[in-house]
Amino acid sequence: MKKFLALSLALAMSLSLAACGGNGGGSSSGSGSGSTSGSGSAADGAQKIGISMPTQSLERWNRDGSYLDQQFQAAGYETEIVSGITSFCAVAARLNTGLVEKAEPLHVIPASYQIEEALKLSGTKVLMKAGKKMAEVKKILLEQQIPASMIENCGMDNERIYRSPEEIPEDAGYYSLIIVKEKS
Repeated sequence: MKKFLALSLALAMSLSLAACGGNGGGSSSGSGSGSTSGSGSAADGAQKIGISMPTQSLERWNRDGSYLDQQFQAAGYETEIVSGITSFCAVAARLNTGLVEKAEPLHVIPASYQIEEALKLSGTKVLMKAGKKMAEVKKILLEQQIPASMIENCGMDNERIYRSPEEIPEDAGYYSLIIVKEKS
């Protein structure tokens, strides 16, 4: 049971963080070279899977990452292990902004749920996975005049950057992440 939970957690983490895998620095393995993308099947080698692990400093994560790497390769996928990069850190870096300063709190919030109360919290808010509720999230940001930036598909060829709530499309994709900074 513990093995199943650990594998499920690692898989969920890798899928949720794969949006910002990019082409740089990681341990790459598999049959091809360079990054590939597209909607091909694993059998034709057209898909690459990014496996994101939180750190290389703990043996447990190294073992889990290696296990996932072997399993995906056995299924015919090209893989890349990227350690220690969370999607919201990658987005903040891409926006060239710090997430917090000094003792300012950081809140990571699932944007697909009611966010009105969460937006009242002090500090920086990271709104993840707005998906189908993007129109509602945008409406709240606009009504409350909350400054925010968003990146859709961070690190991918189809990456888009939006520097204000007005620019955010209501039909933004699943890999969209919004950063709300404290009003100055």
